[in-house]
Amino acid sequence: MSKCDPGCHSGVLASGKSYRLHNLGTIPKNKVNRPFEECPRLINTMEGYPSPSDFWGKFRDDPLSWHPLSHHCADVAACLEAILTLPIPRQRLARTAGLEDLSEVQVQRLAFITALHDLGKYNIGFQRKILPNTTPVGHVAEALFLLGCSEFRQAVLKALDFDTLRSWTDEPEVVLQLLLAAISHHGSPVRERSGIRSSLWRADVTIRPIDGLANLVSAAKTWFPKALEQGELLPAAPAFQHMLSGLVMLADWIGSDTRFFRFSETMEDRMSYAREAAREVLLKFGINPSPTRDALSNLPTFAETFSGYSPRPIQAAVETLDPHSIVVIEAETGSGKTEAALRYYLRLFHAGYVDGMYFALPTRSAAIQIHQRIATAIQTVWRSSPPPVVLAVPGYIRVDGQDAQRLPHFEVLWPDQNRFRFRGWAAEHPKRYMAAPIVVGTIDQVLLSTLQVSHAHMRSVALLRHLLVVDEVHASDFYMTALLEEVLQHHTDAGGYTLLMSATLGGETRERLLVQKRVAPLSLTEAQDYPYPAVSARTDSSSSVVAPTGQQETDKAVQVELRAIGDDPEQIASLAQTTAGRGARVIVLRNIVNDAVTTQQALERRAPSDASYLFRCRDVVTLHHSRFASVDRKVLDQALEDQFGKASLTYAKIVVSTQTIEQSLDVDFDLLITDLCPMDVLLQRVGRLHRHTGRQRPVGFESARVIVLVPASRSLETHILSGGKLAGAARGPHGVGTVYNDLRILEATWSALEQNSILRIPSMNRDLVESATHSQVLSTIGSERSGLWQKHHAHVEGIRVAHRGHARLNVIQRHEPFDSTDCLFNELGEAIRARLGEDDRLVNFTESFESPFGQRVASLTIPGWLTKGIETMDTDEPVSSNTTHDGVTFRLGDSSFHYGRFGLRKEDRQPDAQSTD
Repeated sequence: MSKCDPGCHSGVLASGKSYRLHNLGTIPKNKVNRPFEECPRLINTMEGYPSPSDFWGKFRDDPLSWHPLSHHCADVAACLEAILTLPIPRQRLARTAGLEDLSEVQVQRLAFITALHDLGKYNIGFQRKILPNTTPVGHVAEALFLLGCSEFRQAVLKALDFDTLRSWTDEPEVVLQLLLAAISHHGSPVRERSGIRSSLWRADVTIRPIDGLANLVSAAKTWFPKALEQGELLPAAPAFQHMLSGLVMLADWIGSDTRFFRFSETMEDRMSYAREAAREVLLKFGINPSPTRDALSNLPTFAETFSGYSPRPIQAAVETLDPHSIVVIEAETGSGKTEAALRYYLRLFHAGYVDGMYFALPTRSAAIQIHQRIATAIQTVWRSSPPPVVLAVPGYIRVDGQDAQRLPHFEVLWPDQNRFRFRGWAAEHPKRYMAAPIVVGTIDQVLLSTLQVSHAHMRSVALLRHLLVVDEVHASDFYMTALLEEVLQHHTDAGGYTLLMSATLGGETRERLLVQKRVAPLSLTEAQDYPYPAVSARTDSSSSVVAPTGQQETDKAVQVELRAIGDDPEQIASLAQTTAGRGARVIVLRNIVNDAVTTQQALERRAPSDASYLFRCRDVVTLHHSRFASVDRKVLDQALEDQFGKASLTYAKIVVSTQTIEQSLDVDFDLLITDLCPMDVLLQRVGRLHRHTGRQRPVGFESARVIVLVPASRSLETHILSGGKLAGAARGPHGVGTVYNDLRILEATWSALEQNSILRIPSMNRDLVESATHSQVLSTIGSERSGLWQKHHAHVEGIRVAHRGHARLNVIQRHEPFDSTDCLFNELGEAIRARLGEDDRLVNFTESFESPFGQRVASLTIPGWLTKGIETMDTDEPVSSNTTHDGVTFRLGDSSFHYGRFGLRKEDRQPDAQSTD
């Protein structure tokens, strides 16, 4: 707790090791309900500045105007009340406290508490911010200070009518915990701050802060009269408080939108106006889904949803599945999991189980492509007035098929402003993505809902309304999987619904995500015997499985060849060129960017400049990886789909890529040349082969083929470090030990490929994945081989424990009440990442430049590892660029960077094995 002036000690709140509440007491009878004097005109302002006649909550310069604080509080409280009139948000909030639903009395009490969210703005310093040349003063920590300062204890208890508030809960501290949750509406639990003076809250000749608070409480009693009636108490569950905080954040964001809540210097009945505006805005933003649900009164059949197609086996299994809190679909790539997920959402939405859907993908490229597929399907289902489908990828402002342009002063311009000015609201800021009715984005946005980052609580409450779909769930590492488990636990406990999908999910991970509290580990035999394809559903604390019936998918035979030429890009280029010469479509997939670039350069040295088989974007020969500007990634993704997608007609074509192509992209190849990688990843890459049935294949490629590039030495243990601080770690070329740091999995994968020259997909999927990823297999490699393997086993297991522990430290502590110091966010704030090691830096340029693909580039994201050692890097300071014959160059500190048709590279750095996709 911040130190008060001399003589000011413990107040309504007080600090402690674990809790910030202390000595609540009871207001003396003779001091209850004494009237407060009316406040005089607050501030004698200078000419040309607003002259508010009451406490102001918001003001603006153009046009010069102000908004009464009590009216803003009414706006936000009305929004919270309107949100909780919707069944799904209200029931999710109730479930966090173990209740089925909330009563009207409880809802009005929560709205009453929400009306107090900005009580900190009554302080004198904040009110004088309207004047020029004043020291800025906030209102969140200042509110906490007021509640903890004994100088104002009796006055604050009286102003709050605390005897009434405390009657709403079993324990008096609970109502203050809920109040703190509301006060913490700026993105994180309110933190004590030193240097706050008690004089901010002392009345002077013009401003009487605590009188203003008392008037607000009196107004709230008229706004929410049922809150004062006898009724159910408010729950004490900490998770309930955390969800309330997120709801207040959302309500505050909505209630601050002046398109609906106009400033009102004079308006007697603000609450009636605010309630009407709140109902309208929830409809306009799609948060109230009633019109959309009404328009879907007759749920279309599967065939009507998907252009006359009958459901495939995995889709039929999901089509008849009853709703469950968590469902897992395991089926091969191309089996129709995306359509199955969409149908499951439609059924749940139609029946009122969910209000929307978040479709999470592992990469930006996958999210961008799936977004268009989902948007097209939604427009088919709702032929008129379909719900908006938002793309949740930072750098994009896209709804349906429309992209908006970001303007100065946080404004956004849509091509069809009348149609999208409200429809696109959630897309205009990453923190609002989840508030959209249907969202397609990366898994990162989901994980941010449980991490200690700004507005995580708001992301979480918005997500709880949705069916959460996670595609390629196997792709997460130890850290991300631990975060996802936290998300699923909270989502399930609050009554939410989740659908997880993968072609290559290990059985141990499936059970951990599905059941979450499995007592005995899944043995290797149990894992291998599990059906595939399969639809698994959580039932209480166990799971049930449905193996798809009917006509099963025909096995795809994939010929496997191992070649030790990964160190020679010329041989790889020659192999790709020869294959393309036979009419095949070839993908060369390298684990790291530098290998991809050197392979592309070798390919170009062997090919004439006009060779038709080279991948081009806007008629420029290039490759595909993540280290391009976002505007260039858009056209690169489109070029990839045009040349290798379902509607493409081209043959004899080569593209060099990294992991950006391996997941969720609907592209098709005859030959895959790939670096060695874990088996589950390899099967994903193989899923890009012969994906589109009915396409005529060139002679010799009637069966899909994959060439796996393996190290020249069969002994992977040569890449294990024997001594030093990193003893047991792996370091090698082509992503060995960096991109994929568990050599045990690579070893098991290599062994499995040596034993299987033909992979039959999907029949062999289960055995292949378990034989290379199950903990029993990995422990055997680590314990029964040389001492180096034992060191490596200990090192990797240590990383697993450390990363999962790191995840637990970074997540929101929802089991801690809001007055606990343990629920405060880590002061690193936004430095906490959804993926470990991702400390990417955004560089803005003084002037935009034209990219090799004709796009205007105003900023670039630089991978964090490329900026290491650059001590002076102010990302807020624009950087100048210089045009060269093959791109542009720019400097950061003492380092020089180049951007051209091969993407971004650091000019003064040799190829580095850590440069991933």
